[in-house]
Amino acid sequence: MNIIPISSYPVQSFSVPQAAQPQASGSVTPFQSMFKDALQNLNQANGVKDQDSLLLATGDVDDIAAVGINGQKAEVAMQLLIQMRNKLLDAYQEIMRINV
Repeated sequence: MNIIPISSYPVQSFSVPQAAQPQASGSVTPFQSMFKDALQNLNQANGVKDQDSLLLATGDVDDIAAVGINGQKAEVAMQLLIQMRNKLLDAYQEIMRINV
């Protein structure tokens, strides 16, 4: 049995995507703006979903798959906002449990 040492395998370097890299201390995005962006995204997705539902009900829709996809986008946006709210409440409750 021939065992090849690990050092003979080429190691590929990888880079961290721009969004995942830590930001400089002066450019931190506040949670408030992230929450506000998520809320705007939810409102926009719900508007598109409502418009698609109306078009589907009147029979004016060309792409039925797009209606389903837009409905799922609205659902995912709602779930994201709910999870952000839950994390915010968990953090608040954790802070309130701290003994001073």
